Amino acid sequence: MSHNYTPIRNVEIGEDVEAPTNIATETNKSNSRLLGFLGIVSIAVVSFFAIIYVNSGSNTFPEETTKSTPNFDAQGRFVMKNFDTAKPMSDFLNGLGGLWGVPMWAFYVNRGQALSSFGRQNKDGSIEKFVTAERAYQQTPFTGFRTFIKGSRGGKSFTHMPFAPRELADGEIDEVSRNLSIGENEIEIEEVEPKLNLQTNVVYFTPTDEEYPSLIRRTTFTNLDPSQPLQIEVLDGLARLIPAGLHLAELDAMGRTLEAYMKVYNVKNDGTPIKEPYFHITQGTGDTAQVTLVNDGQFMVAFIDDEDEVSGSTADTTTDTDKTNIRTGGTEPTLESRHTSPDGLHPLLGLIVDPSVVFGTDTTLTYPKAFFRKDAPNMNTFLTQPQGTVARTPCTFAGAKLIIPGGKKVTITSVYGHSESLDSFLTNISPRVRVPGYAARKRVDARTLVEDITSAVATTTSSRIFNEYISQDYLDNVLRGGKPLVLGDPAEPKIFHTFSRIHGDIERDYNNFQIDTTYFSQGPGNFRDVSQNRRLDVLLQPAVKDFNVRMFLSLVQADGYNPLTVASTLFKVSEKNVDALVQSLKVQNLANDGKATAAVKAVLSKPFRPGQFFLDISKAGVTFGIPRDDVITKIVSAAEQHFAAAFAQNGFWADHWTYTLDLVNNYLAVYPDLEEHLLWDSEPVPFFLSPAYVLPRSERYSIVDSPQKPGTTVVRAYKAVCIWGEPSFDVKLNNELLAIQNSPSYVADVYGASNRWMRDNKGNTFRVSIATKLFMLGTIKFSSLDPFGMGVEMEGGKPGWNDAMNGLPGILGSGMSETYEMYEILKFVSRVVQTHKRGLAVPTEFATLLSHLRSALSVFAHSDKSQQAEFAYWNASNN
Repeated sequence: MSHNYTPIRNVEIGEDVEAPTNIATETNKSNSRLLGFLGIVSIAVVSFFAIIYVNSGSNTFPEETTKSTPNFDAQGRFVMKNFDTAKPMSDFLNGLGGLWGVPMWAFYVNRGQALSSFGRQNKDGSIEKFVTAERAYQQTPFTGFRTFIKGSRGGKSFTHMPFAPRELADGEIDEVSRNLSIGENEIEIEEVEPKLNLQTNVVYFTPTDEEYPSLIRRTTFTNLDPSQPLQIEVLDGLARLIPAGLHLAELDAMGRTLEAYMKVYNVKNDGTPIKEPYFHITQGTGDTAQVTLVNDGQFMVAFIDDEDEVSGSTADTTTDTDKTNIRTGGTEPTLESRHTSPDGLHPLLGLIVDPSVVFGTDTTLTYPKAFFRKDAPNMNTFLTQPQGTVARTPCTFAGAKLIIPGGKKVTITSVYGHSESLDSFLTNISPRVRVPGYAARKRVDARTLVEDITSAVATTTSSRIFNEYISQDYLDNVLRGGKPLVLGDPAEPKIFHTFSRIHGDIERDYNNFQIDTTYFSQGPGNFRDVSQNRRLDVLLQPAVKDFNVRMFLSLVQADGYNPLTVASTLFKVSEKNVDALVQSLKVQNLANDGKATAAVKAVLSKPFRPGQFFLDISKAGVTFGIPRDDVITKIVSAAEQHFAAAFAQNGFWADHWTYTLDLVNNYLAVYPDLEEHLLWDSEPVPFFLSPAYVLPRSERYSIVDSPQKPGTTVVRAYKAVCIWGEPSFDVKLNNELLAIQNSPSYVADVYGASNRWMRDNKGNTFRVSIATKLFMLGTIKFSSLDPFGMGVEMEGGKPGWNDAMNGLPGILGSGMSETYEMYEILKFVSRVVQTHKRGLAVPTEFATLLSHLRSALSVFAHSDKSQQAEFAYWNASNN
């Protein structure tokens, strides 16, 4: 049934408030299949609530909880032994930058050196190119991170490629052990080569609380022979790096052409090693008369870390005679000077950015022919040879010559990331990451961030695995639904969710994830995913109150459907309040020309999210005379908060609304005394208006040739929805959408998410009580039952969560799970109406629908209950 016109006014139902109960009762008496589902509903549905015990002090549980559990290490990380021979699997780092940091996304597999792709913001921001799972399993050992070693011990020389496919190795490779350790915010791979007495460890994590997105990789070489030193020359880095400015679809379709635009900057070509390369395309790739300049780029730097830093401590507890002898980058530092340069920073290693210098003519990147060549120059000379830096896909290999005493270790730390400009990279980022102890501190911070997030569900039981499962489960909730923050005036706080994003990864490759490169980072998600992952919000943080109830009920449309994409809320400061707000922020006008103040006014005159506000302010070079926490409090307090969503697809999913009652019930679990207030007396909620609507049955159904029985025809519903821009789109709705977009109250973000609310005939946003909205939602779904009175029809052209059922709507499919949820909503409304003795004010059009449903049920109740009678009811109730 199509419900797509603007309601005009409210009417009081009065004594008809129990209409849904009466409808169900009348129909059930008929013993018809129409409500056959009621027999199934009699099965008891028990909700499971995990009882969480917060550890408040000493551990009083059995000793088992403190021991390392099989398959877990002492740090609580899951250990996959000999990961490269196990069944293929994929996962991701969390992509968390902290509240005051910019995140980096990263995916990994159990092949090669694990990391299969990473980058910023979305798939187009790849530094290591985004590839889907089946290609990641194939390509990661070759185009991903690589380590090449040639060395000698006791006069015998060797070459070695840690973590390379076992099939490429010489000798008894089965003796080599390779483990993958998966932490909550890091991964580490380890290889032990017993014949070489060499252990290689690589750990990956993303730093928090930085203005730029980055990834840190730390490769540690341990000499397992306590009696003999190990002399090695090492290349360690990324075999293929994608310069900034390119899009994934273009790379896949015309990668060779795009190589012509690639260039490595900050290369001197004077015979000195490349140490701070900067990667971006020379200009925009569009076929336009105006050339687009590209300034932002990817970067990589590498240096030697001290052994004590590897363990997470910045204290130097070794003596000079214990320290490792190292030769790197064309210089030979003394034992005293190798830790830092005269400026107090780690000296940079020389880098190779031209793959042919490493692999020679092996374009498969399988084997480093040029580096392993017997007549290859020593490392100092190797790093200073000419390199191609234009019109080719670059690599980034750090080179070092190491002499590792028996039982000692050396770590090469490399930092990959993105900078808005070369100057920012050279003057701000490079010096910052090279401060001794930086990488170790950031690793601790990355762990602490996740611990802080999951502390809300800190659990202590006799099972360590269960404890960790609870933490991981909640972390997954946050990554889908967001972490609720209480911002603004404490007396009138506003809830803002950060860290959320759509569940796109290398297996769910159909989702185009978006993680904003801002503070308070977040990204849009699907209605269903965000809703279900926020159900615990109010239980764990009561300050959330009814925020989620109001948000998701507001986004439900008058026809019972909802937009696909849900965005984090937007803020907008009223024009009349901007001047006073800017003055309270104490803008630093260092040049006394008013430009800084004007820039802040310009930013606050547009819709914003907290992170975008600070990004825009930073680009304008503005600073404030008050702490940034106070800035957030002031701007959020002065702004109005707006829900935002976008239709964003070609139909309406059948099940997205089914978690709404869970949000209500969880709110009432915390605030049971506010049930009546929430449902009737709180601020009414609006109706989202998508630029699309479900077609009436006469337009939705069509007769097509049967694929199973040639020469016959069948009824199908292949065209369910009419979308704005199509020639047949409703003229009245078209004009209304345009009017809403031109209204002063309309706000939208750059991705198209907006607060497009249905209006009445006077141009005001149309709103109803929460009780009425729930009643309307349940009744509309009741009116959409299939001809058997069983499942809710998939009339929006989309099934439920199981995408494999995409074909069901076309063959007039319906879903029982949605029927159960519909029944629960109507049962809930019936209870609260009787409990509180309150009526329901509904839109005029909805009152008409109720009248038609009552009439159709009455006719059916007095019929012979035949198939013809059932069809007649369905035809009258659902068209």
